[in-house]
Amino acid sequence: MTSPDEQAKQHVARGKAALDIGRHEAAEREAREALAVAPQHYEALVLLTRALIVQGRYNDAVAGAARAIEANPTDAYGHYLRGMIHELQKQYAEAEVHLREACKLDTRDSVYRARLAMALAGKGDADEAEKLVGEALALGPTFWLTLDLSFLALMRAQRVTRAIEVGEKLREASPDKPEPHRRLAWAFNVAKRYDEADASARRAIAVQPNDADAWFELGYSGAMRGKRSEALAAYRESVRIRPSQVAVHENIVKILREEGDFSAAETAVVKAIAACPNAKTLVTLRDEVRAAIVAKQREVVEQAARESRETLARTAETPGETRKSDSEKSDPATSPGVPATALQDEEIRTALERAAEMRRDADARLASERASRERARKEVPPPDSLRKSEEGALATRADQALALWFMLALALVSALLFWRGC
Repeated sequence: MTSPDEQAKQHVARGKAALDIGRHEAAEREAREALAVAPQHYEALVLLTRALIVQGRYNDAVAGAARAIEANPTDAYGHYLRGMIHELQKQYAEAEVHLREACKLDTRDSVYRARLAMALAGKGDADEAEKLVGEALALGPTFWLTLDLSFLALMRAQRVTRAIEVGEKLREASPDKPEPHRRLAWAFNVAKRYDEADASARRAIAVQPNDADAWFELGYSGAMRGKRSEALAAYRESVRIRPSQVAVHENIVKILREEGDFSAAETAVVKAIAACPNAKTLVTLRDEVRAAIVAKQREVVEQAARESRETLARTAETPGETRKSDSEKSDPATSPGVPATALQDEEIRTALERAAEMRRDADARLASERASRERARKEVPPPDSLRKSEEGALATRADQALALWFMLALALVSALLFWRGC
């Protein structure tokens, strides 16, 4: 009959194989089955902790690591796992405690020191972090994970020049992987070496076309060099691959606003909110874009009004000038004894008054609609999704009404100015 320890080992072996091919839930299941027959089996506890980490279940993983340390307190790897979890949760003080213990128990492991450097950089101790990176690289100068963690620690410590040096070693070690090229693109962008960032991002994309982060770095380097169309295309590809990137959506809208394409900016931010419904910054950005659209429309109308007033003022200064005689006018309302300029002045004033009246009517209708909807809400409170939908529709109608007022006013004034110029 197979002993509990042997059964646990079999489950652990199957779990490790599942973890290696990305079957994280299957690995967790095997680990739990191993612990069901051998509750203090150290390898099973380690496997369980690793499976929980890759699933992002950090609180459960901390409990698993604590059990592993309890089962074997002198093994460095259990302390390393718990320190790594705290570092991933940005709990840098707790991470430092366990990672230092791991380094003390195993003085020759380069990865433990590189991870400790990341925790110390997170705490703000950049000098100590850089020192530990040196120790880690002395122990594992070509080991891929040591190089990668060292690069990340140096970037976190804002030692960008040193990070680029490590990144180049990382690229030499694994030129066929996208990560080294993407890492270097990031570092070059931070260092404002945008041409090199562009080249590194393109290498990463050549290796892995669906690397959203590489597309972001390509977009950023393009934007910083003033190549807005290239930046916009790269940013859009990045959010196509991973729609949940709030910062990338914001960059897209920023470029469109800078180019004066407010309509496209509004469309982009509405799509961004649909992809990231909990991002308050995108809602604020949408309101800013819509306010900019209204301000632009107001500016157009006010410019037309200014031009009409300037034309009236010039005409008043030269009352004897006319472009056509009364007999040449096609309008029967222009008759001898009634100055043409006076009639045109009156027409323009009437048009502007009519536009103002249309705006007041639109405001009144919107106020009435808001009041009726408010009464309806009080009677039967709608669900959150319906309320947000109604509020969005109401805001859209308000924008449309205001835009209609501006466009009609502009059309009336432009038509009268054209008629006057004939």
